Amino acid sequence: MAADSGVPDAKVMLALMLDRNSQQGSPEAVRLLNQADEDGLSIASVQLGIWYFQGRGVPNDGNKALALFQKAAAAGSKEAHYILGDMAQTGKLGPKSPADAFTHFTYAAQHGMPNAWFRLGVLYESGELGQPDKAQAIAAYRKGAAMGDQESATALANKKNANGAPNGTSVFDSGGRIPQ
Repeated sequence: MAADSGVPDAKVMLALMLDRNSQQGSPEAVRLLNQADEDGLSIASVQLGIWYFQGRGVPNDGNKALALFQKAAAAGSKEAHYILGDMAQTGKLGPKSPADAFTHFTYAAQHGMPNAWFRLGVLYESGELGQPDKAQAIAAYRKGAAMGDQESATALANKKNANGAPNGTSVFDSGGRIPQ
């Protein structure tokens, strides 16, 4: 079997399958993820971080979770950057830091995570980064929606610009008709 032969991806896949069949988390799944993490597979670090954060099959340990997410982010994991962005925005494992959230969501968005564009839009729109910036929020929502993110599409559909045109467009983008 590939997982037994030392293939890190196979270890992660098997660990996730074992965990799916367990109510409390599987010790074997944790062992396999630890091995894959030691082999340098960042997705294993991310999954272990989630389990430590949740206390699933391992003790609940926010510091260990944070260290695993940071390790994976340093290795270039867009998923880890997204999670660190969420934690920085919400203060889940420390003080809230919109600037750190922005940095992590930007990395995740630029590396293909559609929902990270939504989270950037929220940061721009809310003014957590300074003054609210509707134009930047709409631009972020557009990018997320173009990548298929439903939350971005919904946020974009709910926006109106100063001219009253839907979706952040100008009145000239609405087929020459003034929006009702």
